[in-house]
Amino acid sequence: MTPERFAEIVEAYGSRPNRWPQAEREAALAFMNSHPEAVRALRAEASLLDGLLDSSVVAPASRELRQAILQAAPALKVAPFGTIGRAMPKPTLWQRAGFWGAGIVGIGLAGALAGAMTLAIVAPMIGQAYDEGDVHNLTAFNDPLQTADGPTADEQTVDE
Repeated sequence: MTPERFAEIVEAYGSRPNRWPQAEREAALAFMNSHPEAVRALRAEASLLDGLLDSSVVAPASRELRQAILQAAPALKVAPFGTIGRAMPKPTLWQRAGFWGAGIVGIGLAGALAGAMTLAIVAPMIGQAYDEGDVHNLTAFNDPLQTADGPTADEQTVDE
């Protein structure tokens, strides 16, 4: 325990050792017993302040003051039963979405997976109907089995 740390403890917590932090109490007591002259002035000053703080009495708020404070305060949501004196924070988007939001995200992921699987299965079958030079005919506006300048791929295989 350094003299500076002991002074910080006495200034923050007062002159009584029972108010000092539990983790540092033994070290502070040992320092106090080993340096009684250096500690005496610090504890005497803190003791005066402790006495003043202990003797002060706070009068309860009047009914008019409580009403004025409640009327001036912004409207807060009432906390759920069991929580005392705390206002509920505004829920985030994910908290408001809750179970339904997770369901919508799940449906979107399932649709993306189904689309990817469909493309992985169907695209190679469409590509097999064309020679490598006819790939430019694959659009949404024409029959994928109809070539630009001749019979369908099925007719070609039947004739051969």
